[in-house]
Amino acid sequence: GADFIGGCCGTSPDFIRAVKHSLPLPG
Repeated sequence: GADFIGGCCGTSPDFIRAVKHSLPLPG
């Protein structure tokens, strides 16, 4: 989903996935 923009703390698996595919941010 679009949790990459909505989630800030990486509470969604989509966010963590997006982070791993874009930037090494703490999720």
